[in-house]
Amino acid sequence: MSLKTRIVIAAALLVSSASAIPMQTAFADHGGSCKSHKNGVREEVLIKASPKVVWKSMQDQRKIDPDSAYVKPINENGEPVVEQKFVFPSPFGNAECVLHLNETTAQRVDFKMISSEDLKAMEGSWVLTPTENGQTKLSLSTYVEPNMILPRMITNGIVSHRSKRNLGMVKKLAESSAKSM
Repeated sequence: MSLKTRIVIAAALLVSSASAIPMQTAFADHGGSCKSHKNGVREEVLIKASPKVVWKSMQDQRKIDPDSAYVKPINENGEPVVEQKFVFPSPFGNAECVLHLNETTAQRVDFKMISSEDLKAMEGSWVLTPTENGQTKLSLSTYVEPNMILPRMITNGIVSHRSKRNLGMVKKLAESSAKSM
């Protein structure tokens, strides 16, 4: 797929989800390993389920994510590392990268790219925040920098679109699980 075709696809995604392009000013640093980025994207959703149910749904979503060809947990020097190959068509191409995950069960997952031939950087976090009424606020903050020169607005539009879709998948799984309990 040519660069021009990829940019056209990205522009179409951008126009179709114009409300999904919040140029976030910064990620909140929640004390995890994720650095703050003024150019990243942060999306969130309120889920009618406990953090424990949402956590399990996050693990399940990882297995059924349509953008992922595979997710393979590996151990690298005793550290939890996940190799993940992304297969979605975008200006990034089919991105393949190795991510380091730092998980705090039912609270947060910080991720940071260890290596990739397709991306310069990718990092962020999933943060679960319980609410007083037994629900969970799930936030996904992501910073991606492709290896090609691409306007930040297009990159963030794609990341925002994917983030909202992933949050929606977790919400659907978690609320379905919570209802069946």
